[in-house]
Amino acid sequence: LVNRLFGYYPHTRILIASLPEADPNNLHRHGATNDLAVAVRNYNAGIISIVAKHQAMGQAITLVDMHSKFTLADLHDGLHPNPEGYVKMGNIWADAIVASAKLTPHDEEAETNHGAGK
Repeated sequence: LVNRLFGYYPHTRILIASLPEADPNNLHRHGATNDLAVAVRNYNAGIISIVAKHQAMGQAITLVDMHSKFTLADLHDGLHPNPEGYVKMGNIWADAIVASAKLTPHDEEAETNHGAGK
């Protein structure tokens, strides 16, 4: 999906999030097993790798790290955020969006040159 997005829109900026850890002690509530917790860890490792690969290619992609910023206390059932967890998630997304909207040095140079009539 990331390759397609950059293929169609090479100058886009992508923000992609990791997943919070799933509580293996509460997964039975969802008919799940510890395999879900393993799948979350595998997904997160894959996302980190994908982001690093695209960043190395100079593409504008940012990891929004939900995994390290969430605790099991932020989950009401071991999988889904509780009300405080949703607030935390919203704040993490808001911070990432604001940070990604800042101009890079290349963007600042282009804007300065354009604004100066060069």
